Amino acid sequence: MASRIWLKRENLAALIIVLALVLQVFFFVPMHVVMLNSGALEVPFIDLLAVHLALSLGLILGLYLVVRILDMPGILALLSFLGLGAFLEFSFFFASAEHGIPVSGPVDWQSLQWLSYLELGTLLVAGVLMIIYRRRTALFAGISLVILVFLAMGFVRDISGNFEHISKPREDHTARQEYLDQFFRLSDKRNIIHIVPDEAQGAMLHEILTTEYERYAQLFDGFTLYTQAMGRYAATYPNVIFSLSGESPQPAPDLVLNQPFTSSYVADVLRKRSILPALAQDSFQLFGFHADSPVLCQGPYTACAGSREDVFAGGDLNSPGRKLILAVLKTMDMALFQTTPIILRERVHDDGRWLVKKLAKGGFTHSGVLGRLVENLQVESNPGTYNYIHHGGAGAPLLFNRKCDYTGPRAVNAGNRRQQLTCMLEQLSRVILALKNAGIYDQTMIIVNAGHGSTSLPRSFTARSGYGVPPSLMGQASTLLLIKPPGARGELDFSDRQVTIGDIPATIMDVFGLAGSFPGNSLLEEESGTGRQRDFYLFDPPVKGGELNALLNLQRYRVHGSVFNARDWDLPQVAGAGTNLSQLRMNHADFDVYTEGFSDLEEQQVPVRWVDGRQARVFLAAPSTGPVLLDFESYVPPVIGGQSMVIKVNGTLVAKLDAQTLAVAEHTLPLPDGLPRGELLEIEFTMGKTVKLGDDLRNLSVLFMYVGLIPAY
Repeated sequence: MASRIWLKRENLAALIIVLALVLQVFFFVPMHVVMLNSGALEVPFIDLLAVHLALSLGLILGLYLVVRILDMPGILALLSFLGLGAFLEFSFFFASAEHGIPVSGPVDWQSLQWLSYLELGTLLVAGVLMIIYRRRTALFAGISLVILVFLAMGFVRDISGNFEHISKPREDHTARQEYLDQFFRLSDKRNIIHIVPDEAQGAMLHEILTTEYERYAQLFDGFTLYTQAMGRYAATYPNVIFSLSGESPQPAPDLVLNQPFTSSYVADVLRKRSILPALAQDSFQLFGFHADSPVLCQGPYTACAGSREDVFAGGDLNSPGRKLILAVLKTMDMALFQTTPIILRERVHDDGRWLVKKLAKGGFTHSGVLGRLVENLQVESNPGTYNYIHHGGAGAPLLFNRKCDYTGPRAVNAGNRRQQLTCMLEQLSRVILALKNAGIYDQTMIIVNAGHGSTSLPRSFTARSGYGVPPSLMGQASTLLLIKPPGARGELDFSDRQVTIGDIPATIMDVFGLAGSFPGNSLLEEESGTGRQRDFYLFDPPVKGGELNALLNLQRYRVHGSVFNARDWDLPQVAGAGTNLSQLRMNHADFDVYTEGFSDLEEQQVPVRWVDGRQARVFLAAPSTGPVLLDFESYVPPVIGGQSMVIKVNGTLVAKLDAQTLAVAEHTLPLPDGLPRGELLEIEFTMGKTVKLGDDLRNLSVLFMYVGLIPAY
C-alpha cells in the first residue's frame, strides 16, 4: 500500500516537472519562433510574465514533492533543480535569440535577458528555502516569493515604461535623443525630404488623388505625380531572403549579382552609385530613418547610430552593426542606388522597438516619425539637410482608418492598401502644412517614391492586360513617384511621362547643381521622344521558402511604352524548367520548335499565327513550383460563327469554351494538380470549325497572339 502511494506521489512530482518541460520546449519557444519569425505578430509583455510565472510555480511544486517524498539529499536536490532551471531558461533565451522576439510595449531584448536572470535567481532562493526547511510552509513561502518578484517587475515596467535603465547606460538614450532632435531640425536654405513608402502603387494613388482632387490640388502645391512611373524590382512572394553571393542563372548587364558583401564592395557602391557622398561634400547634413527595422543612420556614408560602426569598418557580417548597415543599404539601394536586387529581412535588435514606441507614443505604427516631424520641426541656419524616411506605406496594412489610428493587422487587399495610402497622404499633408508654416516650403524638395507597387490594381482602374502580362505584374511595376522641386508652385499636376525611380538621383543632382553622373534622366529636363525603354525585374523563387544566401531566378521584363498596356511589354525569354520555355509569343525565334499546327499570317502590328486546321499543339514547361495557370490570348474572325474550343493538357481536359466565351480575347484557366515539372507539357487546342478564306487553301480557324504557363500569383 505504501509502495503504491509512493509511486503515485513520485509520478505526480515527475509529471509536474515533465509538464513544465513540455510547456517550455514545445509551446513557449515555438510560439515565439513561429509567430514572431513572420515579423507580423508580437507577444505582449504580460504574456511573458504569465508563462514564466506558471513555469516557475510548476518547478517549485515539483521540487518540493521530489525533496519531500523521495527524501533526496539536499545538495543533490539543489544541483538538480539549478541544472533544470538553467536548462529551461537559457534554452528559451538562446533559441529565441536565434530568431528574434519583438515584444509589444517599450521593452527591449536585454530586458528579457534580465527577466530570465531574475526568475532564475528567484527560483534559486525558493529552492534553498525548501531544501533547508523541507516543510509545507517553505513551499508557500517560495511560491509567494516568486509572485512578489513578478509583481514587482510588472510594477517597475509600468512606472518606467521600459527596462532600459536596468540594462543600458543612460548615455545611449541621450545620444539617441540628440539624434532625434537633429533629425527634426531643417535648414533655412535647402532641404530634401525623401519618403519611401513600402509597396505604394502609382495607379492606386492616382485614383485617390483624382477622386479627391479638390481636396489635394491646392495643398500639394507644386507637386507632380508621374502616373507612368515604374519601379525596378519585385518578388513573386514576400519575405524572400537572399544575399549577394552566388550566381544568377541569367545575370543582367546593369546588375551586380556576384559580389560578396565586403567593405570594399560597399565603398565602391557608394562611390559610384550613391548621391550621399556628393551631398555630404556639398555640406548637407544627412539623416536616415528605416521604419522596418527600424534603423537610425547619420553621416555621409550611412554610419548607423546605435551601432557606432561605420559602413567601411570590417568585422563579422552577422554582427548587429553589420546587420544595421545591410538593412539601410537594402532600403536606400531600392530607392536610389539601383545596383542590386537585394531583399534582406534581418532581425535587428538594437533600439528599434524603443524608437518606434517613442515616435508613435505607444501605438505601433511604421510612420510615427512623420507625426513627430510635424510636432518637433525646427528651422536652423545650416547649408542643407537630407532626411530619408522609410515609411510603412501599403506594405502591411496596419494603419487602417483615415485618421491613421492603429486598429490592428488587416488583410492585404486592394481596399486596405487604399486606406493605408490615404493615411500616408494625410500624414504627408500635415508635413506640407508644417513646412509652409515654418516658412521653408520653397526651400524644400520633397520626393515620395516606392521601390515597387503592389499586386492589386484599384478596382476602378482599367489596364490592357493579358498577352502574358497579368494585372498583378502591372500593379507591381506601377510605382508611386510624387515630386516637388524646390520653388515649384501651382496645383497638383499629373504627368504620363515614362519615368522610373532610377531617375531620382539624376533629378536631385540637377536640382541642386551638384556634380555627379548617374544613370537615368533628370525630370527637370524636357522629355526626349516617346516610347522610352524601361526594365522591370521579377524574382521567381526556385526553392520552397526564402533561404539565406539563395539567389532567385531573375526575369527581366522590358517595357517600351505604357506600363498598363500588355502589348508594350516584352516577355523575358527565361526557362520555366531547365532550358524549356514557359511562355511563348508568336514571333519567337524558335516558334516552330515548340508548336505544331500553326501557320504564318502576313506582317501585323501584333505578331499572330493562324491555327491551320482543327487542332494545334503548344509544348511548354510549367513553373517549377506552385499552382499553374494556362494563359493565352486569341481572336476568332467574324466569318467563323459559333466557334468553340476544347483544351487539354497532357491529355487531361482543362476546359470547353463556347462561342460566347471565345468572344473574349484573354483567357486564364487553372490547370489540374500533379502536372510533371521539368519536362514539356503538351497543350492541345481543338477547334469546332474551320473556314477557307478566298483563294487560301488552308482550313483556318482561330488566331493566337500568345500562349503561356504562369504561376497563380
